[in-house]
Amino acid sequence: MASTTQTNLAPNQWFRCRRFFRCGLWPVTTQVRHEVVCQAIVRGYEPIQLIGGIIPGDRQVAISNAEIADAQWPGPPRANDRCVIDGRTTTIQACDTRRLRNEIVLHLIQVRG
Repeated sequence: MASTTQTNLAPNQWFRCRRFFRCGLWPVTTQVRHEVVCQAIVRGYEPIQLIGGIIPGDRQVAISNAEIADAQWPGPPRANDRCVIDGRTTTIQACDTRRLRNEIVLHLIQVRG
């Protein structure tokens, strides 16, 4: 049986991930945005994969950690980060970070929207 996680697929779409931080004391706060652009493999979930928090319409995005590290992105993608795929803004629901020999190599991200 073939593995459902394939890291050797060619990237097919641009993926823009944004994280907002609030700085300052309430009621005067400023939003600071960190952004990274990288290539991604975007695909829908199969009906058999719709379990737990995955609902119809969610998509899986696979991105390499190399581009995130090069851009000095603050850590792996996390829930509530925003991302833009083909001009459409989505929200990250979950991120499964994969390691090889204790080095982060891949992020499998569940997005909704």
